[in-house]
Amino acid sequence: MFDRIKQAQQRAARAGRRVLLWFMAAAITLVVLFVGVVVYQLTTYQPDPPPLANCEAEQLVTLDSNSAEVRLYQCERGNPTSWQGYEVWLHEPASGDWQRMLTAPSEACLQLQANNATNVTLFHQGTRGALNLAEPVFIYENTAGVSATLVVDIEALETTGECASSESDNTSNRAGR
Repeated sequence: MFDRIKQAQQRAARAGRRVLLWFMAAAITLVVLFVGVVVYQLTTYQPDPPPLANCEAEQLVTLDSNSAEVRLYQCERGNPTSWQGYEVWLHEPASGDWQRMLTAPSEACLQLQANNATNVTLFHQGTRGALNLAEPVFIYENTAGVSATLVVDIEALETTGECASSESDNTSNRAGR
């Protein structure tokens, strides 16, 4: 009788150890994944803003009494250069903050147009699938210290061929090219 009880206790202890090992393996796996994600975000998730990278200014759109700027750049990234294309960034001059809005290959031929203080349209050539929009709506702090939003619309250009700049009252076109 006591032998059966002892065997049952041993089986329960072995099963408990197996379950504990499974939980430890799952915990270790989750910790490794978490550390990998944190390292990725700290090293490559957000690239250097254009002033620190190999980027050339293409177009500038000023929003909401100069509290934010949407900037279009032609950039080369990687060492040696492994990617070339357009990047659109939201810049807050008062705080110096940068938010990358969109990346696109060089063939996309991007142009910016501010429709009002809360809406910017990005015109492109080629396929919509080649554009990588980070978010459809961006939040920034205006000069009054109040949060404001910027909605991004994307439309195809009707023209083909040479990339031409758009004309707008609040747009500086093709700076430095």
